[in-house]
Amino acid sequence: AAGASPSVNLTSKEETTLDEAATTASLSITEVSSITYSSDITRGGLLDVNLRKKGYHLFLDGNDWRVCVAPTHPLASHLYDPDRKLVTAANAVPHVDLVVASAEQDTSVVIPNAIKAQDESCSPNVLDAIDIEYASSDRFYTMLKTMEAPPPLEFHDDHKKLCNDNAVDEEFPYCLPISTRSDTEFCEGADRIDLLVRQSPSTICLESVLHLLAGDIFAELQAAGGSPIINLDQDGSSWFLVENTNITFSAEHVNVDELKLALLRKGYRLYNEDNWRVCVAPIHPLAANLYNPDQAILEKYTGPHLAIVPSKVDGISELTMVEATATTNPEDTDSVSVSEIAPQMTTPTVSVTGCTPNMVDAFDDGSGGEFYSMMKSTGSLPPPRFHGEHEVLCNSDNRKHREFRYCLPISGRKDSSLCAHADRMDILLRQSPKKRCFASVLHMLMKDVFEELKAVGFAPILTFGTLLGAVRDGGIIPFTEDVDIAYNGRIVNGGELDDRLWRKGYHLFQYNIFRVCVAPTHPLASQLYDPEHSIVEEYAVPYVDLYAMQQKFGTSWSMEELKTRWLSNDRVMPFSQVTINGEQFDTIHDPAFLLLSEYGADYMTPKPRDRRLAWKAFR
Repeated sequence: AAGASPSVNLTSKEETTLDEAATTASLSITEVSSITYSSDITRGGLLDVNLRKKGYHLFLDGNDWRVCVAPTHPLASHLYDPDRKLVTAANAVPHVDLVVASAEQDTSVVIPNAIKAQDESCSPNVLDAIDIEYASSDRFYTMLKTMEAPPPLEFHDDHKKLCNDNAVDEEFPYCLPISTRSDTEFCEGADRIDLLVRQSPSTICLESVLHLLAGDIFAELQAAGGSPIINLDQDGSSWFLVENTNITFSAEHVNVDELKLALLRKGYRLYNEDNWRVCVAPIHPLAANLYNPDQAILEKYTGPHLAIVPSKVDGISELTMVEATATTNPEDTDSVSVSEIAPQMTTPTVSVTGCTPNMVDAFDDGSGGEFYSMMKSTGSLPPPRFHGEHEVLCNSDNRKHREFRYCLPISGRKDSSLCAHADRMDILLRQSPKKRCFASVLHMLMKDVFEELKAVGFAPILTFGTLLGAVRDGGIIPFTEDVDIAYNGRIVNGGELDDRLWRKGYHLFQYNIFRVCVAPTHPLASQLYDPEHSIVEEYAVPYVDLYAMQQKFGTSWSMEELKTRWLSNDRVMPFSQVTINGEQFDTIHDPAFLLLSEYGADYMTPKPRDRRLAWKAFR
């Protein structure tokens, strides 16, 4: 943009020569060491100003200009490592070197065709999601239409045949080269929404792509009157889509040519290979996010696809009959024909069991900030589906008496290395329970409960372990199980606070003291729910402890579960502030005194919460 004619140089001085890089099947961005340019760079100049606006730091290291990520970057909280010391050398952090191009330098040498080679590449006519009519109002399509379009897709070498709009009629499948992984630990809970984020081909989950395919194929078969049935199970939080998942449909009303065209208009290819299959075509709106340039084009497509199987042969067109049965002789098999076993379906059906709770809408009175804005803009999530012992969560009757047992089963990781400064914004990214940080849910609870206590005039403050986390490193302690908030007021079941929390999807209950957890009705319940977590008995999910405070004779304060019997007025008032994830919250005037009396002189040293756990066990 500054007119400096940049060229990306993939040569790594320590690891790879340019010749070696040119013969490498994959040129990873981790090998980028420099960008050559043909202009002047000055501190405070146009390049410096524009990089700073995007959250980058341009600096002079000796005689060389370099660029690194600045603390002001929009993703700084996700990238920041609090255990790293301040950097004193450029090679200690990811950075790019800016190198002046000499007058005689042929810059084309350092533009590998994996980055750009105008005369050796081509681009397909990728569809724009804005121009596609999707029947569903699912938030995935809302996000797809409103997100910034992925960068242009470029094909090289053998892949250039995919640029041909007429390739749909060629012998090879007109399918986008995609590679996926399917390991359970990494891909549990994978969803098509994951594909909206550009990622390495090695991190794309098979279930995410199959979910993408299933949603649009089902919609088109339904629109064609094909009464589709997806043959799978459902656990309430994600579809169990596997490589051999198929969709059966009533073929008597489906014209294969019209179906092929309808799918192509959404970026999919219907082709026949032993049976009818659908893959992602090179013109799909998300093709750039899915494409793996190292995946070879084979005569038989081995990438992610779904089979569609006719469930009825009466009235099938000649084309469909010929294509679908070309490789199978009915006399050579003992299998029962699909027409004999398929039920007569008149509407799209997916067999499910269990029950769903009555969800509350995302409600924000203006204090929720960006979190609620994003949650509302992406649309409502479907409710979680509860099975077995979890079906009691569909009914909120007697929830006060059920105490912890009405809390939504939620699990998460508590390791300090990955969950330091966990934030509620992380919850908006669909993750498996094994990846989500417990503290992310605690941060959401803390923010909402704190704001509702303020709204009813109960003057909340952070105390105990939550105050300790704020003082230690400005975040919620990753390995804690709760949030601690003190308040000055009177909480009653069915009162204003109870009503306000319930409208936001939280369960207020009394268990020795008042506590708050995420209810099964929460707008994000299906995102947070762990179907493998048993019904909660006590202290096993994220929750908030509420400690009543009361002023005595105008000179001192009491607080539930406080070690010292009283806090003098000057220790409490006026309130001071501490920071959690960059936001200030009220606490007592002298937080050091409270932490010293509660946790001892070494309260800045992390250790298990022995006293608190022992107290809870005793109670």
